[in-house]
Amino acid sequence: MWAGARTAAAGAALLLVALAPRAAVWRAPERARASDAAAELGLAARAQARWPADAAPAGAGAGAGAGAGAGASSIEKSICSLCVKSHCLSGHGACIGRFAPQLGWKDPAGADLDSCTCGCCGHQCGIFATCTAGHEREAAARAPLLEHVSTIGARTGFATTRGARSIAFFARDGREYAVIAAFLDDAVVVADVTAPAQPRLAAVVRNGQDGFRMLAGPTDVAIADLDGAPHALVTSLSGNGVQIIRLAQPTAPTPAGVAQDGRSGFDMLGGAHSVAIALIGGRTYAVVTAYVDGGLQLIDVTRPANPLAVAAVQLPGPQDVKVVVTLAAAGANAAAPGRGERVYALVAQYDLNAIAVVDITAPSAPVAVAAVAHGARGAATLEGAAALATFAVAGIEYALVAAEVSGGVQLLNVTDPRAPLPAGGARATSERFAMLRGAASVAVASVENCTLAIVGSYLGDGAQLLDLSAPGRLVELAQLGRDARSGPPMRGVVDVGVRKLDGGLHMFALGSSDAAVHVFALNASAACAHGALVGE
Repeated sequence: MWAGARTAAAGAALLLVALAPRAAVWRAPERARASDAAAELGLAARAQARWPADAAPAGAGAGAGAGAGAGASSIEKSICSLCVKSHCLSGHGACIGRFAPQLGWKDPAGADLDSCTCGCCGHQCGIFATCTAGHEREAAARAPLLEHVSTIGARTGFATTRGARSIAFFARDGREYAVIAAFLDDAVVVADVTAPAQPRLAAVVRNGQDGFRMLAGPTDVAIADLDGAPHALVTSLSGNGVQIIRLAQPTAPTPAGVAQDGRSGFDMLGGAHSVAIALIGGRTYAVVTAYVDGGLQLIDVTRPANPLAVAAVQLPGPQDVKVVVTLAAAGANAAAPGRGERVYALVAQYDLNAIAVVDITAPSAPVAVAAVAHGARGAATLEGAAALATFAVAGIEYALVAAEVSGGVQLLNVTDPRAPLPAGGARATSERFAMLRGAASVAVASVENCTLAIVGSYLGDGAQLLDLSAPGRLVELAQLGRDARSGPPMRGVVDVGVRKLDGGLHMFALGSSDAAVHVFALNASAACAHGALVGE
């Protein structure tokens, strides 16, 4: 679908360029229009003399079509109609041709367009190298963006992925692992994804076995380095608490500690839903949303075997949570604030159709400082705010919110979290952003020279790939499940994740209804090139 949209957009752009006044090397269109054809025939002849016949692009000798004049064929055979309706993508105005219907010139396409345009730029302006680079960019944009490479599920040796709900990643001893919360199996799966095309089962831990007692209905996973080893913090919706799992040996996870609602000072963990990690003052905290209790619980997990209740905040209908740090010095750890920095929790409030901001710089005294509700200040896509991700572009900090009921995403400028500002958004329609319908999750990654987002669609049974590289602008790129090659159908995508593996970016889509995690390889160069072309 994206390829067709890109082709149409490119064709429209080329037509506009073709109809635009040509640059200084050409005469302005208002001058002696009657002599244009003859002059261009002469220019074509001079170009032909500089371009040997065996260097002409493939297909350049085809007829010009019905009604073509006697000179049209010779123009095509020389430099493919002087690259009419095409131009060098590097922006060389002197190489732009003007459409001349009176000569019946053809509009080259595909490889002919590349050769034609480079020929025009090269022979008229002497810039072969630059033009070739421009066409490498266009060729990259035409390449497939996504390719399905594997599935983590019952058919591939993973018997405990029913209701796959959340995914997180960590590295250990040179290998890469994914931790998957399986809601219906009351279990957590550890998969070795070092080779993403051949994922392997590393371990499975189940509620009620081997000392794990807080994995009933696991809904979210976050990874923290504690006591010199990676640990998974897993929220238990049905158990009303958090299970901490030590992953020093990924093939043999062990229970480390538990936080349970109603015990040891924890009073805001009923329906524990999501968890994020914050490093404050040299200590590590888990920030947990409690959907049933309607609030936010802060837990000191610096000593994972003995998690401590620190404070709680009442916030109705919370689902996802992310942590942001402001006023950070260049190169500082984004989750470890220093002097003068402040730490905030951004909370998606599904029931209130809003995003709440809580200042947690002082973990023992969290304070709700701001909120943005659907319909306020131009926020048009926050109904059923289900998930969010944060990222920065051009020095501006953003939050991208997946709004399940709105069927879209809302972009917020959170450079100053105390005053979040709507900065654009997108909704699913019959023609665009189709996989934003029932948007339930979102992940963002910066690759090469662009920023990409993937939004999981629960109702659309797929995911939407977006380019966020231009501040405040969302560019539609592709749709998992529809544009990905050789991929199986997905059902009820509730979470998505991104990770650089095996030298390239890979995307994981969790199909809650089909008990599987689908793994896709992303052609980052193609995605960035396509986003740049569409966004121009």
